[in-house]
Amino acid sequence: AEATVQAVLRDVPDVVSIVAMGAWEQRTDEDELCAYYLYNRLEGRQPDKEAIKALVRTGNTYAWYLKDYLDGYPTDGEIGLHIDACPFAILVQRENGILVSRPVVPIS
Repeated sequence: AEATVQAVLRDVPDVVSIVAMGAWEQRTDEDELCAYYLYNRLEGRQPDKEAIKALVRTGNTYAWYLKDYLDGYPTDGEIGLHIDACPFAILVQRENGILVSRPVVPIS
């Protein structure tokens, strides 16, 4: 999250759109909380990471992922607990008509 925030702030865009993706046309707690987290960081606030983790753990989708989709791989809800675990942002660009994503490490 922090790498994404820093990449956005570095580029100084006129408009920033934050979209909580969800799953199968349903809202998901971890995606919405991530969107709120990004919004707050972009506004200069430092959200309480432990409070966000507690909200993810108590949300409906976290329990749903654990019950129905635990197959040896970390679930979306579990991944959502690792705030700022990746030191890079993800840049998505259209190349030859295809959306391609690549990691971008912010300049410190």
